[in-house]
Amino acid sequence: MKKIFLPLSICFFALMFIACDFGRDKAEMRLVKACRDFTERCPLPAGKRLVCDSSGIEDGYLVFFLRINDKEPYLLSLFRKNKAEYKEQIKNSLLSNADENGIALMKEIKKSQGGMVLRVRSATTGREINFRYTPEEVAEITDRMLKSVFEDAENIPVEEVF
Repeated sequence: MKKIFLPLSICFFALMFIACDFGRDKAEMRLVKACRDFTERCPLPAGKRLVCDSSGIEDGYLVFFLRINDKEPYLLSLFRKNKAEYKEQIKNSLLSNADENGIALMKEIKKSQGGMVLRVRSATTGREINFRYTPEEVAEITDRMLKSVFEDAENIPVEEVF
């Protein structure tokens, strides 16, 4: 009996690790696909002075590369000085401008259990600042985006919407 138990337990643990790797690979593939689909639509205007040039993946985070067309180099300094306030404004902007494409992209990031980074680079100085959203923050933003689109969202479980 002991001779059978040891090989079976080794096989069980090996299968467990393979299943975990497959789950991680599938989540990473979702993130890669979302990144590729988004980058194909770039460059995209993201406000008066912001342009999204592309996206990429770094450490499980989908990174959006934005360029701020600033004539004076003080705008990025303003972002740095009030980073938490601007991070909240970006989040509110995502929520108030929710559309099908934005929701679909956020859902893919959420399903991949990844986070999101908005990397803003100054066109005049080349300096940059990162606004990082954790996977938990991405999940919250996604859920709130879905609820903002549907009138009766209180009675619809988020996972059943799409």
